[in-house]
Amino acid sequence: MSTDPSGSSRIRYISFSALLRYILVNREYERRFHVQRDLIRGKTDYDIHPPHVAVTLQANDRQVIEAGTPIQFEVAIPTVQAEHHYVVVKFLLQGYAQKPHAICGIATDITELKRAEELQTRRARQAALRADIHAAFSARTAGGLPTILQRSAEAIHSRLLDRFVFHFDRSHVCGP
Repeated sequence: MSTDPSGSSRIRYISFSALLRYILVNREYERRFHVQRDLIRGKTDYDIHPPHVAVTLQANDRQVIEAGTPIQFEVAIPTVQAEHHYVVVKFLLQGYAQKPHAICGIATDITELKRAEELQTRRARQAALRADIHAAFSARTAGGLPTILQRSAEAIHSRLLDRFVFHFDRSHVCGP
């Protein structure tokens, strides 16, 4: 298992380019997705991940095949515990005849970074809302308070909707 400078573990995997079936995964992949290296060989993303995730992963693979160059993606993979976010670099592996024969992917878990960004965004929205409330009560205008109440209701609705969608996605995870 390798670690990047920030301390997060990297996941490595190799899949056939034409059939999009796994050839090899590293120990970190085995640990994260509760699969054994010998048992994953020959499987597709559909055998491991929920359909909506598998579609995205295979579309990314096809994009790398078509472009013929390395491409970086950001993907979200749900597990039973939580959704994890990864930055994935995918590239073609060349065979003896300089023809691509496989796709290699190296994924770095950026879940904590995404959570910190979301927290920062939420705090900024809360600060703006507090400033709006303060301005509405300071100005004592007739239209200020209803506007603030509408923004507050929209913010609460958005947050509840985000929680519901995340819970719904997690409850429909096919694998661990």
